[in-house]
Amino acid sequence: PDGAIFFTAGAGQTERAGAGAAVRSGDSLRVRVEGQPGHYVSLLLFGSDGRWSAPRPDLLNHRLTAQAPRLEPRFTLDAQPGTERFVAVISARPLPDPQALLSALPRPAPEGDALRAAVAPHVQGAFRVVATRDIAHGE
Repeated sequence: PDGAIFFTAGAGQTERAGAGAAVRSGDSLRVRVEGQPGHYVSLLLFGSDGRWSAPRPDLLNHRLTAQAPRLEPRFTLDAQPGTERFVAVISARPLPDPQALLSALPRPAPEGDALRAAVAPHVQGAFRVVATRDIAHGE
């Protein structure tokens, strides 16, 4: 499955994940995950508190459709300064147990091949892992 993560922060300019941005606690952040209709998106967050979570339950196993081939949730950065990393798992089939995946992911958050390897046992069929670069925010 294909996919990409984009984000909008601060002045509202949308950037593809990987580009740097200065954000502050309280800023609104919009994350856009694009993929192919029929695939599933699970949006995960490695937060500034050092824990993995789903930002919202409806962002696990979200099915993309021809009418809605993207997921675009909005968030407000919490008051705890630090680093956030959004990770999208885009898969041909829904994750069998998203909570087991969240519990199994290592801390600190791995990157690249290590992140893919950590996700692989929890996905059935073809999948892709797309991660933002670390989003550092201050007070």
